[in-house]
Formats: sequence, C-alpha cells, structure tokens
Amino acid sequence: MSYSLSFADDFFYPEQLQQTSRPTNVYQAVKGMSGDTWRQMASDVFHVEPDQLDVEAVIEQIRQTDTCLALYSPVEVLIDGEGDYSVSVYDQQPDE
Repeated sequence: MSYSLSFADDFFYPEQLQQTSRPTNVYQAVKGMSGDTWRQMASDVFHVEPDQLDVEAVIEQIRQTDTCLALYSPVEVLIDGEGDYSVSVYDQQPDE
C-alpha cells in the first residue's frame, strides 16, 4: 500500500545539518545515496549527467511523486513514480 507524503517540512529538510548513519530526513537520505545509485538515477529519472543533478532537484521530484510505502520508521520514500528509486527515513533516536 502507498501513502501520500503528508509530513512536516522538517521531514524533508533538517533544522541543522549533522552526520548520521540513519537519515532522519529526506535531505540526509538523498545526500547519503551511493555514487552508483546516484549516477543511475540521474540517467534513468532525470536524463542528465550525475554532476548536473543536485539534492534540491531530487527532493522536488520526491514531492511531485508524493508517495511513501509506510507511515512508520523507516519510511520508504519513492523518488520516481515507478518505484525504482527510493530513500529510507528513520525516526530520530532519543539520544540524537
């Protein structure tokens, strides 16, 4: 089952940029994508070279796709309508 992205703005962009092994917002999750996945996604979804793609364009595509596969952590957020590319966003841990 899929759901619309009905989350607050901090789900997409962090209040503060911080390194984490478990991304707690879409921005961190997109920034943490592997180079291979980034290159393939740039070609398949955006039809550009990887260095011509930025995080903001990917987040805009995510907002247009407007789909996640769960409402609990980790939230798998689809980047493209076909679901070939996605990122996972986790709840913040109490010590974060």
